[in-house]
Amino acid sequence: MRRLADELIAAHREPAHPRVGVVLLLVYLLLGLAILGLFTAAGAQAQPVVYVSTSGSVTTNGSDCTTSTNCVVMTQAARTSNGTIVVTGTWTGTLTFEGTLLDMTVAANQTASTGWFALNVLPNGSNSYVTTTTANGQWIVPMALTGVRARGSAAMTGSASVAIAVTSARMNRVPGVDGTTIQFADGSGAAPSMTFLNDPALGCWRQSANTLGCGGTTGSKVIDFRNASGLLFEIGGQGAFWNVNLPNLAAEEPDPRVVFCPVDASPLPLSFRVEADLFHYDGNYHQRTRQAGSDVEVCFAGAIAVSLVRL
Repeated sequence: MRRLADELIAAHREPAHPRVGVVLLLVYLLLGLAILGLFTAAGAQAQPVVYVSTSGSVTTNGSDCTTSTNCVVMTQAARTSNGTIVVTGTWTGTLTFEGTLLDMTVAANQTASTGWFALNVLPNGSNSYVTTTTANGQWIVPMALTGVRARGSAAMTGSASVAIAVTSARMNRVPGVDGTTIQFADGSGAAPSMTFLNDPALGCWRQSANTLGCGGTTGSKVIDFRNASGLLFEIGGQGAFWNVNLPNLAAEEPDPRVVFCPVDASPLPLSFRVEADLFHYDGNYHQRTRQAGSDVEVCFAGAIAVSLVRL
């Protein structure tokens, strides 16, 4: 890519080369760089899903778990995807099932009352969710959580033996957040492997070796490239074209940067002189009024200005 960019810039500085072809090649280069920059692959293997478990006895009750006999708490899981709670023993009272998304590596979060909520669990063999129990049984945990616990919430007698087992895995995040990588199937143009809930026909896929395809399964799909300031450029839109302004650089000047920017609609300076009954335009183009950040200012400052012009 760098070599191609150097050749494009050198061609622009060489008067013998036509600039129209350079402009088209430059636009293709910019589009390719932008698309490739959207996705990175780290090649990390997905972490295996494992089962973790804990067990204990609840013999007292309270509003939190600062008293250890009030609760049995599952704290080893970085994330639960589903699990099972089993209660046995001879006891009376009420156990409340609770879940949280708090950081379980912080000890105070394991025993707190704030941040934990009543957890809907499904009794084995039933279709009705519950949040408490007054008897022995088995319950299914259907939610993704960072912590699960059973807490004595009403006067307890005897000892309720509680066992909790869950599947555990680290949450997949974008590379650079926690070192993990989301990996996708190759997909195809007809069935992209990276899509959106509200628009599954729009997405990206692996076209071939070292080639990423992005678009949609219908011809009407449009891909916009944006930053915090708004639209940078668009692929697939109708009724628009690219306008590229190249600065006039001396051979010894450094390579120009490329800036996506809006078109300046300010008028040209109007000035004419009359010679032999003919009007000759003699406005100074370099004194043209310009808006901050527009293509005119960017180009006069020595950068390549790339702008989307809508018809």
